[in-house]
Amino acid sequence: MIAFIVISHISLYIGVMFLILCVATGLYYLAELAEENSVMTRKVISYMIYLVVIVHLILWIFDELYFWCISIGILSHIAYYQLLSTFPFVRVKSASCILSIVGFLVSHIGWYYYFIDFYTPIYEFSELLGFFFICVWVTPLALFVSLSIGDMQLPGLGMEGGADRGNKDILKKKNNVVQWIMSQLNRFRKSSSSDTMLPHQSNY
Repeated sequence: MIAFIVISHISLYIGVMFLILCVATGLYYLAELAEENSVMTRKVISYMIYLVVIVHLILWIFDELYFWCISIGILSHIAYYQLLSTFPFVRVKSASCILSIVGFLVSHIGWYYYFIDFYTPIYEFSELLGFFFICVWVTPLALFVSLSIGDMQLPGLGMEGGADRGNKDILKKKNNVVQWIMSQLNRFRKSSSSDTMLPHQSNY
C-alpha cells in the first residue's frame, strides 16, 4: 500500500511538471504568433473585449447576476481596451496598465466571493470555471501573451535626423512580455551557472 501511494504521488508530480511545461510552451508559441501578426492580434483582442462586455450585459439582464461585479468586469475591460491604443507596446507604470491590473484583481476577487456567498447547486465547478475563463481570464491572458514592455523600446525614440533607423532599432529590440520573462529566466540561469563555475579566490 505504501509503494502504491508513493508511486501515485510521484506520477502526479511528474504530470503536473509536464502540464506546466506544456502551458509555458503554448504561451511562448502564442507570443511568437502574436508578435508576427500584431495588427490581426489587435483586432482579435478588440473584438474579444466587445464580446466579453456583451456577455456581461447578457448575464446581468437574463441571469440577474450581481450588478457591482458586472460593473467592475465591464470597467476592467474598458481599461484593457485602453492598452490597445499603444498596442503591442505597454508602459508598466502607465495609468492604463495599472488600472488594468487593479481591475483584473478586483474583478477576480469580487466574482470569487460572490459565488462563495451566493453559491447554489445549479452552478457546477466546470460551469464556474468556464465563466471565469470567458469573463475574467481570457482577455488579460491574450494581452499578456501579446503586449511588449515599452520601456525596452524607449532608447530609440526621440532621436532627431534618424527616424527610420530609430524605428528599425525599436523593432529589433521589441520583446514580448512572455519572451522577456523567458529571457530573464535564461539570463538568471546562465549567471547562476557561471558563478558556480568560477574558482574561489583566496586573499593573501
